[in-house]
Amino acid sequence: MQHPLAKITALAAALALSGCMTAQQWTKNPPLTTVNEDQPLGGDNLVAFGQVSEDHPPLQAGQLILVGEIYWFAIDKAESAELTRVFTSDLPQQFLFTDKSGEKNYQALPVILDEKDRQHFSSEVCLRYDTTDPAEVAKLQALDFQSRKIGHFPAYGRCLAMNGTMFIKPPNLPYDQRFQKSLPIEIKVRHQKRETDMVNIVSNIALLPATLSADTVGSVVMTPAWIKAGVDYFMKDDQETPATKP
Repeated sequence: MQHPLAKITALAAALALSGCMTAQQWTKNPPLTTVNEDQPLGGDNLVAFGQVSEDHPPLQAGQLILVGEIYWFAIDKAESAELTRVFTSDLPQQFLFTDKSGEKNYQALPVILDEKDRQHFSSEVCLRYDTTDPAEVAKLQALDFQSRKIGHFPAYGRCLAMNGTMFIKPPNLPYDQRFQKSLPIEIKVRHQKRETDMVNIVSNIALLPATLSADTVGSVVMTPAWIKAGVDYFMKDDQETPATKP
């Protein structure tokens, strides 16, 4: 015969596990989500691609630079190597700057600044090259360009990520103007904010009849703990809220 204490222990464990189901559901689908909001900061014009020929702190030899009329955008060295490989290829035509589909020309190159220091940036450049020449096609494929059908014309395209640091245009740094091309640059600052996700809230509430079947029984014991956990959760999203007194 099973001891009464064993039955009580088993019931308590079952209730605790069932209570965890509700907490886990809200953890999996949080009521607050992070939303990115890009706010315009200004603009510039890309007039050339440059490459740093020697160390010139804070720039390093080999870094590729987007040379603007106002700013220089120094791309991280690792990404510079791949971009340089593409831009220094001996293809006879210039690349076209396009959107990701390759069908539309860029109206402006987007540059997103980090909200914290407004100096580090992220961007992406998409390039297209139109050709039917077998030798040029072979070179493009070696550069990891993919075939794209643009209307009735064969084309090849590739998008490359660019991350780095923005500086006020420094003087007297040499750069290769071979790739000179005027292109507007749209500079934005990315702000992150927390918003209520009504989809997750509705989804979680829809599951409550199932997850609360045992919670209801155990709520007398468990509720204080869950309330405190809930307060702590929202406190993390609003650091200026005064601490709740016990």
